[in-house]
Amino acid sequence: MLRLLYISCLLLTVLLSAQEIAVLQGRQRPGSPPQAELDLHARAITDCLQALSLPWKNVRDDHVSASELAGCKILFLPQNHLLAPETAAAVTAFVQSGGKLGVFYNQDPQILPLLGISRCQYVDKTALGAVSGLQFTPQAWPGSPSFLAQRSYNLLEPVLDRSSPQPAAVLATFRSQDGQDSGRPGIVANHHGFYMSHVYLGQDNAAAQQFLLAFIGHWLPAVWQRLSEQRLQQIVDIAGLQSLDDLARFCRHRNGGDRAEQALHSAQKLQQEAQTAFTAKLYSQAYRLTGEARRQARLAFALASPSRDGELRGVWLHSPYGIADWGWDKTVRVLAENGFNAIFPNLLWGYVADYPSAVLPQHPSLGEGRDKRDLLQECLDACRKYHVEMHVWKVNWFMGHRTPPALREAMQKAGRTQVTVDGQQTLFLAPHLEENFRLELESMLEIVQRYPVDGLHFDYIRYPDGNCDFSDSARAAFEASLGAKVERWPQDCLQNGRLYSEYTLWRQENITRLVREVSQQAKALRPEIKISAAVYGNWESARFAIAQDALSWVEDRLLDFVCPMNYESSAQEFSYYLQEQARLVQNRLPIYPGIGIHLLEDPAAAAEQIQLARQLGADGFVCFQHNR
Repeated sequence: MLRLLYISCLLLTVLLSAQEIAVLQGRQRPGSPPQAELDLHARAITDCLQALSLPWKNVRDDHVSASELAGCKILFLPQNHLLAPETAAAVTAFVQSGGKLGVFYNQDPQILPLLGISRCQYVDKTALGAVSGLQFTPQAWPGSPSFLAQRSYNLLEPVLDRSSPQPAAVLATFRSQDGQDSGRPGIVANHHGFYMSHVYLGQDNAAAQQFLLAFIGHWLPAVWQRLSEQRLQQIVDIAGLQSLDDLARFCRHRNGGDRAEQALHSAQKLQQEAQTAFTAKLYSQAYRLTGEARRQARLAFALASPSRDGELRGVWLHSPYGIADWGWDKTVRVLAENGFNAIFPNLLWGYVADYPSAVLPQHPSLGEGRDKRDLLQECLDACRKYHVEMHVWKVNWFMGHRTPPALREAMQKAGRTQVTVDGQQTLFLAPHLEENFRLELESMLEIVQRYPVDGLHFDYIRYPDGNCDFSDSARAAFEASLGAKVERWPQDCLQNGRLYSEYTLWRQENITRLVREVSQQAKALRPEIKISAAVYGNWESARFAIAQDALSWVEDRLLDFVCPMNYESSAQEFSYYLQEQARLVQNRLPIYPGIGIHLLEDPAAAAEQIQLARQLGADGFVCFQHNR
């Protein structure tokens, strides 16, 4: 009964405070960034609030009335163009009534004076130089981090108004890559809130959450108490474990070893210290200590989660130079030392290769003549040296960032790229064109013929979305396949159109044809070669949206294993997708689910998903991606 009462009180507290924080979401208008960019930077802030378990309300910035901000005490402006006068008046009234602002990358003369700023001046990439992040000063609010990683590339730098009745102070300055203080203000604040001279880029969520909480907790002290109390109840919250006692039993059962025991002991000690601080009403200190206890508990969990014999432990690597440009020898050695036994290096795209190819143009960074580098061979040599499997990752059809602009433009001018439903050129090669099909096929077979790699790995083996391909050549090819003219192009081929089913099957065959031919011809050249593909998590919707029919490739034995990209921060969502995939595969081939480590909090979260994969019958996993 007491526990139910506690939960009820906690829920009531959350509901009562639900309107204390608001995010003013930017809306696209003349002169503003595109909506996708505005949404991205608003989401970077709301993701932090969600991680802190702080409720908020979203308010559109195209028209805001004072009533919409009633009851709100904190208002974030993550990226907002010049506000309409009535909206600016509502924000000003909000501040005059005691509300606090958190403003990012702004030059609105209606807003800046509220924060003690006379104007902001643009600082471009050249003037700024390479920066690593924000170093906080002693003036920062209690509980702020010491450093926040933020590799900004330009600024709207504040010029402080020294005559302001509410003068601003510098809370953080940018540091250069070598750790020197640039002297450029990154965050300034006064009694009305703070201003950050760039958008938050989402590169250091732990520190960003700490800073936002320090700001909110400074003006709403009850937040510290509420969150520290919650965290005392949630020091262990992984893999179904709910207490340090549960974790201790887990570590003993797994024989986690001395390091796991040390981490567990540290977590137990820090929990006791946090409880003492909470009892003494030192809530920000209690919150910090519970965070440290939680990190040690999760470390103990990760250390008690060893490798399993016989599984593939892989990693995707986008850079052709290895992790952090280490080069392939160091990259493969470090991965092998940490238990990985397979790598998937991205060494060719739709129209560029990072090795001397007779089929694809080589990337200009490889050099010429005797000095020409063969990054595929360098990677293969390292893999053989350290006994790691090498599956060459090909980005199919897509001429992404690695493809020099001149090569992209040449393909577009030649009419070899896909076109959207509204007539826009894309960077995707058109699969129905025979010359593109031959390019894809021969580039992959060339690797089998020239390099004794362990496998070939398809990626982007799909259309970009449901809006492609509606080029003139696509229409001609589809009509030839159909044996009839399409009367209403493209309407008849869109969803709910008269020929949508036929057009979907035609697109699917354009993609599957390449998988079939590569698989069959590569096996004829080298029967032991392994063919695999990175595929979307929801196989049914992917058949229609992007023409990727992964299940048919499994059923027709075109793959030796499949890597569904189950990139989910939620362990429950990860499990949901993998259970469905395992049901469809029916043990016909191994499943190595992709784990989106870029979305996960820490190694413990990755270890949790690895354990779930094992429990659900997966034969290994592949992590996306290691770049640092």
